[in-house]
Amino acid sequence: MPRSSTVHSARLRSLAVAAVAIALWGGCETVVDVTPPRFEQQLVAHGLFSQDSVWVVRVSKSVAFTSPEKPGFVEDATVQIFRGDELIAEPARVDTGTYATTGVLPQEGVAYRMKVSAPGLGSVEGSDVLPQPPAVLDVRETVSREPDEASRLRRTTVEIVVDDPSGTDNYYGLLLVQARVSVDRMTGAVTPLPPSIFPFESDNLAFGESDFAFIDTEKTLYREAFFTDGLFDGTQYTFDLDIVYEDPDPSASVVIHRAFAVAVLSLSEDFFTYWKTAGDQAFSNENPFAEPLRVYSNISGGLGVFGAFQYQMLPLSTGTETFAGVTLADLCGLSGISLPFCPTAGLP
Repeated sequence: MPRSSTVHSARLRSLAVAAVAIALWGGCETVVDVTPPRFEQQLVAHGLFSQDSVWVVRVSKSVAFTSPEKPGFVEDATVQIFRGDELIAEPARVDTGTYATTGVLPQEGVAYRMKVSAPGLGSVEGSDVLPQPPAVLDVRETVSREPDEASRLRRTTVEIVVDDPSGTDNYYGLLLVQARVSVDRMTGAVTPLPPSIFPFESDNLAFGESDFAFIDTEKTLYREAFFTDGLFDGTQYTFDLDIVYEDPDPSASVVIHRAFAVAVLSLSEDFFTYWKTAGDQAFSNENPFAEPLRVYSNISGGLGVFGAFQYQMLPLSTGTETFAGVTLADLCGLSGISLPFCPTAGLP
C-alpha cells in the first residue's frame, strides 16, 4: 500500500477513536446528591444609639434564602439594655417589631449590652461603647456660583475642619440635611415640610467610592459618606463638599425655601463595619455578577447589630429659612429614608 494511503488510514482511525471517546465522555453523567444544611431560624435584633437617643430596638426573625417568605417581625420579644450588669432600660413594643423606651441616656466611653429573647427563638446579645464625639474646629462656606438669568442654579462649597485623635482608628460619617418650607405667594400660607437627606458633591479622597459615581457631575455625588481616618490620622483635616440646588422660581405661585445643616458623625467600629457591609450588600444584590456578601453582625446567638455613634449637627447659612430643632432622630420617621442609624420607619 502506498505510504500516503497508510497515513490517511491512520488519521481516519485516530479521528474515529476520538469521536467515540467524545461520545462516551459526553454520555457519562455523575449524579451527586447534595443535602443542604438544615435551616435554623434566628432572632435578628437591630439597636443603634447615640448621645441623645431613646433606646429603640427592631426585632425580627430570619428566613431561609430560598424561602418566598419575607423576614417577619417579632411581636412578643423581651428587650433589655444593660450598663455593665445593671439593667437600665426595658424597651416595650411601640410598633410592629419595634421596641422603645426613654430612660437613662448613653454615656461616652461606657459599655452597653442589649439582650433580646423571644419564645421559641432563644436569646441573643450584643454590646458596644459610645465613642467620643467628632471634634469639629471650624465650618466655612463659600458661594462658588450665584444664580443668574440663564440658570437659577446655586453652588456653595462647605469646608468642615475636624481634629482627629491620634493613635486610634476613628470612624466618621457625613450627611447633608435639608429643612424646607412651602410658601404660597397667593395666600401667604407657610407649610413646613419634613427634613430630608440631600445629596452633595465632593472630590475628597477620604470619602472613597460612591453609589452615584455613574452620574455625570462636576464632582462625585454622595448621598452620605462613611469613612475612616486612614488618610489623616492624628491631624486637623478638612472635609469639603458642594451643595448644588436651584433657587425658587420668581414667577411661581408656590415656592420651596430651604436651609441646610451638616451632620458629622463619630462611629463605633461595629456600627461602621455594619453600615459598610450593609451598603455593599445592597449594591451586590442589584448586580447579577457580584458575589454574595454577608452583612456584619456583632450579635451572639443570632443576627443584627448593636452599635453606637455620636454626632454634631452644624447649621449652615446657605438657604433662606432658619434650621432649628432638627435632629437625626427626626429623619428616621421619613417615608423612603433608610439610614444606618434608623432602626425602623414610623418612629416619632
